[in-house]
Amino acid sequence: MKKDEPDVSLKINGKHVKEKTRSEQVQAPSNDFSIIDWNERRAAETEAAADREQKPNKNKKTGLPLKMMRKKQHLRQTESTENNPVSLYFISLTGGAAALGLLFGIMLLQFVSAGDTSTGAVIDDQEPPPITAEFNDSLTMYLVQAGAFTNKEKGVEMQNHLLDKGFPGILTYDGEFYYLFSGVSFQEKNSQRLLDYFEEEQVEVYEKTRTVPDPEATENNEEVTKQLLQAKQILTDTAEAVLDENVDDELVSNVTNLLEKTESWEGEKFIHLHESIEKLEEEWSKAKESSSEIQEILIESVLHYEEAVYAHNGVETDKQ
Repeated sequence: MKKDEPDVSLKINGKHVKEKTRSEQVQAPSNDFSIIDWNERRAAETEAAADREQKPNKNKKTGLPLKMMRKKQHLRQTESTENNPVSLYFISLTGGAAALGLLFGIMLLQFVSAGDTSTGAVIDDQEPPPITAEFNDSLTMYLVQAGAFTNKEKGVEMQNHLLDKGFPGILTYDGEFYYLFSGVSFQEKNSQRLLDYFEEEQVEVYEKTRTVPDPEATENNEEVTKQLLQAKQILTDTAEAVLDENVDDELVSNVTNLLEKTESWEGEKFIHLHESIEKLEEEWSKAKESSSEIQEILIESVLHYEEAVYAHNGVETDKQ
C-alpha cells in the first residue's frame, strides 16, 4: 500500500491552523495552456461531416429541387410543342406552292409543245426547199505515190529504178517537193486495185489524194469551160479503161473530137493538156491495150488538167 503522506501543520501568529491533509488542500487552477493538434481536429471534423451525410436529416425537404427540375423540363417541352405546328405550317405551305408551280409549268410546256408540233406538221407537208451547193463539184484523184524527195537527183534515181522494172514513173515538182507517181484513178475501189497490184510486185507505194475543183463558167469563157469538162470525162473513162484493159472505139472517138475542139487553146497550161491528150490518142491507136506508157501519159494528162483548171479559174499554183 501507498504510504500516507505526513500531515502539514501551520502556525500563524502563534496559533495553530487546522491541519489538513494534502488531499484536502484545494488545488489552485493551473495557468498552463494545452496544445491543440489541428490535423487531428480537422480529421475529426471531416469524419463528423461524413457521418452527417450518411445519416439523412429527416427534417430536410428534398422534394423541391426535383419538382423544380421537372417544371423546367415541362416548360421546354411545351415550348417545342408550341413551335412545331408553326414550322410544319410553313413547310407545307412551301411544298404546296412548289407543287402548284411545277404543275403549271408542265401544263404550259405541253401547250407550247402542242403549238410547235402543229406548226412542224405544216412544214413537213410542204415541199423541202432546194439545197444550194456552197461549193462547185470537184474531181478527186487517187494517185499512187512511190516517194517524195527534196532532192531532184534522188527522185530521178528512184524513177529510173521503177522504169527499169517496167513500172510507170512520173516525177513532178510542186515548188517544194519532187513527187514520184506510178498510177492514178478516180475511184477509191480502183485505187485499191492498183495498190494491191504493187503490193504483189513487192513495190512500196502509198496513196495520195488530191481534189481539183470543176472549171468555173462565165460569159467570156463558157466554151472553154465545156471543153475542160469534156476533158475531165475523157480522163475518168480512160483511167477505167486502163484498169480493165479494154478500150472501145467510142472512147477513142471522144478523144479525137476533143482534140479538134481544143486546137485554138492558148496559154502554156492549156497547151500542155492538149499535148498530153494527143499523146494518149496516139498510144491508144498503137497498142489497143493497157501498158505502163499509157499509164504514164494518163498521169501527165491528169496533172496538166489540174493546172489548166486552176489557170481557168484564176487561181495561182506552183504545181508542175
